[in-house]
Amino acid sequence: MEGVWAGAGRSGGNISHVPQHSDSDSDPECASLPSSIPSAVPVTGESFCDCDSQSEAFCGSLHTAHRGRDCRCGEEDEYFDWVWDDLNKSSATLLSCDNRKVSFHMEYSCGTAAIRGTKELGEGQHFWEIKMTSPVYGTDMMVGIGTSDVDLDKYHHTFCSL
Repeated sequence: MEGVWAGAGRSGGNISHVPQHSDSDSDPECASLPSSIPSAVPVTGESFCDCDSQSEAFCGSLHTAHRGRDCRCGEEDEYFDWVWDDLNKSSATLLSCDNRKVSFHMEYSCGTAAIRGTKELGEGQHFWEIKMTSPVYGTDMMVGIGTSDVDLDKYHHTFCSL
């Protein structure tokens, strides 16, 4: 069974990049490419979420006070074909907004966290839309399609790209 998954972690300080293609092994442009050094500055951007829980996420009350609240995050739909799967997630994840929102590493990141969606790709379906509702930070963020064979909690004490 294949389904969408998401994960967050730190890749040990390594950031992969795709070098420019060259037919020559001695191309000076490729030989002098510097190594990528991760930035400690978070990537910031405009958030889709205007919920009260977004601003209170760092107060420690998110675990209890906001579980039952309905979070719209710019969505007008009343029904969602799939949500994040509460039974197929690693221990460093927190679900909210009727399982439509997942947060990783609420307190401290010491490894990789991951979660699966509740529904696999159907025939003729080639993608899902995933919306980041808060600024993404860290050195590794993954969203993709995977099998049910992956142990989502296997790397909770190791930084690993799934």
